[in-house]
Amino acid sequence: MKAATSRGITVIPEGQEATALAKLPLAALNLEENHAETFGIWGIRTLGELAALPEVDLIARLGQQARHWRNLARGVATHTFQPIEAEFTLNEFFDFETPVEEMDSLLFIGARMIDCLVARASTRAMSLATLTVDLALAGGRQHKRVIRPALPSIDRKFLLKLLQLEIAAHPPQAAVSSFTLTAEAGQSSKVQLGLFAPQTPEPSRLDVTIARLKAIAGEDRVGSPVLEDTHRSGSFRMEGFSVSGASAGSKASRPHMALRRMRPPVSVRVQLHSTKPAGFRDAVGNHEITAAFGPWRSRGCWWSTVGWDEEEWDVLAQAGNGVAIACLLVEDRRRREWRLEAYYD
Repeated sequence: MKAATSRGITVIPEGQEATALAKLPLAALNLEENHAETFGIWGIRTLGELAALPEVDLIARLGQQARHWRNLARGVATHTFQPIEAEFTLNEFFDFETPVEEMDSLLFIGARMIDCLVARASTRAMSLATLTVDLALAGGRQHKRVIRPALPSIDRKFLLKLLQLEIAAHPPQAAVSSFTLTAEAGQSSKVQLGLFAPQTPEPSRLDVTIARLKAIAGEDRVGSPVLEDTHRSGSFRMEGFSVSGASAGSKASRPHMALRRMRPPVSVRVQLHSTKPAGFRDAVGNHEITAAFGPWRSRGCWWSTVGWDEEEWDVLAQAGNGVAIACLLVEDRRRREWRLEAYYD
């Protein structure tokens, strides 16, 4: 309060806080309007007059908050000063004098940016969890890519390699006039291996391998499969691969039957008897169905082009050579076709 109402540097000896604050106006406390009006009615204009009021009577009339005001006026309140630190950001920007098209020029500047970001994050004992590449292109367009390593890292060569693979897989469509590299900080983590667990590859090598596979096969074909929240059988999507510290130790459990999906499904011709499958033919030959369980009907998304209307049958069949199989037959009612979707092992 004293600093806010005076100029220069004022040194107050210990024990004389109340005397130094006594002549300050009551407005230094930034009271609410109704409380300031109450003190005005009482004739209290300065902090010294507020400090002279009896504590018990003051609290009885204005509540416990009045004790804090009185302590502030006397200079004995708990120290509430908090240093304001500058916002911690990981951002680098470079503006080219003339637009550049060569990848080597971008990587040269990108390497310097990564060095600065890693050095800044290291001062906080943190790593880089993501890198956002924002390229301003000639003509006013933007080219933005996000790089997410499996684990936060401060390995400069590794991060630069990921940047190189990302730009090579998604090159800008025009010359680059400015380069912005933004990072998000993250905590470095280590994967704890079991005593007899096999050695796993380093996360950096895994990230580079995944980036190369994405460039060859496509981003939507590499990652971790995640089941979608839908009733459609076998519906899943691919998400970015991440390393978890959880141990995948084996757990003893009773044996279960496995369902081995056919990808893609095999088209078959089915003979019906009383609306139930009695046999089917595939590329191998004819199969006689000895037992059929179903149908289990599933339909959804009728309002879109990806809707489905299917009936599933679990069947036991016998091939011409006498081999017995258990499989899953699906009738696509919209396309009026049958498919062999899976085998039970």
